[in-house]
Amino acid sequence: MIRKHYKITIKEIGVDKPVETEYIGFIDHKGLITFYGLNNPDVEWYNIEEVLE
Repeated sequence: MIRKHYKITIKEIGVDKPVETEYIGFIDHKGLITFYGLNNPDVEWYNIEEVLE
């Protein structure tokens, strides 16, 4: 399994600015959605960008 590096931007409903975070590990794109709760109804939008090193 290959380690991946992602930048995640999350905009929640009722919050002025999006939150930016990074993840380095073995979770895939679908796993990140579950891990960060991006499919919850309070998430207005999100962006997952893979950082190629």
